[in-house]
Amino acid sequence: MELIDPRTLLLVANLLGLLCALVLWVQAKSFPADIGGLRDWAWAVVLMACACGLVSLRGRIPDAASIILANGLLLFGELLLVFGLLRFNGGTPQWRRAVDDIVGIVVLLTWLTYGSHSYAGRLFIMSIAHVAFFSVGAWLAWQAKPAGFGRHFLSGTFVLIVLVAAWRLATLSAGVEDTDDILDRGETLAAVCAWCREAGAAEVLSAVLVEKQLDAASMAARPVVADFVAIRCPDRYLYGCGLDYRGYWRNLPA
Repeated sequence: MELIDPRTLLLVANLLGLLCALVLWVQAKSFPADIGGLRDWAWAVVLMACACGLVSLRGRIPDAASIILANGLLLFGELLLVFGLLRFNGGTPQWRRAVDDIVGIVVLLTWLTYGSHSYAGRLFIMSIAHVAFFSVGAWLAWQAKPAGFGRHFLSGTFVLIVLVAAWRLATLSAGVEDTDDILDRGETLAAVCAWCREAGAAEVLSAVLVEKQLDAASMAARPVVADFVAIRCPDRYLYGCGLDYRGYWRNLPA
């Protein structure tokens, strides 16, 4: 049975987000005008749903849309969540400084995407932004009146998001162990290890089930050396359970 494509889950999340935004818009029309923040929350959900939609198209649309624009919309959505809570509590949002900060982050993300090509850098910047926005949001939610389940639920959700973002920051430079079935010419394993290092891993270790013993020239030209090897064998064609030939025979019994 095939697993559900993550893009499908993102699409469902987008539709549910837009439905929630519609509900908030209806509430904003029917609630008294002195209850602030509802329209901000509705726009926040719309922007974050659009951001998820762009991310789900990664690889099919340019990175300028799936990374830069998506993260920008996400940041503005988080900003509107915070400002909605601020209005609900009777405060006045300070737009200029907040917008300047988001524009600065988007410019930095653009450089990290097209300049240094640093996935780890983008992840670090966005995690810091999440911690900042949702920490303020949690504090504002806790200050909201009247006290009740809604206040506790919202502030608890924001605190959970802060903890997840902080955990991601703490594990950003963690080591990575890459596993493969057969080490032959080593080109695929070398590319995967290089990608992990570019993504910010402090240490990358590789483990293979079988390492083929090639001729001396090929062994010297192999671009990677496995850190852990279970079996070494002569340079012969191998097949079995979990291995395939041109996409066939992967499910053969051992």
